[in-house]
Amino acid sequence: MVREHSASAARTSLSPPADPALSILRFVFGYPSFRGRQAEIIAHVTAGGDALVLMPTGGGKSPCFHIPAPARPGVTPRLGRSPHLCDNAAGPRPGDRPGAPG
Repeated sequence: MVREHSASAARTSLSPPADPALSILRFVFGYPSFRGRQAEIIAHVTAGGDALVLMPTGGGKSPCFHIPAPARPGVTPRLGRSPHLCDNAAGPRPGDRPGAPG
């Protein structure tokens, strides 16, 4: 008995999800689905809306920040923090002397 393999069935099972944000979440971040209100936030920002999102540490902010830009058509600049600037802001500056008045 020979079983035929359908190319369309193979394409369907390997096709990325229709939602580009969900595709990015799965293939870049490695998560199968969004948590909490992430999908709502990402859809709002991807559609061009503004958002101020407050989440606790480990609450899932990173996908909300990173996914909208590549999910939109065209080129979208995304500005992020500079680790170098954050390190400098958190520690002593070059030339600082221990015990010197600040």
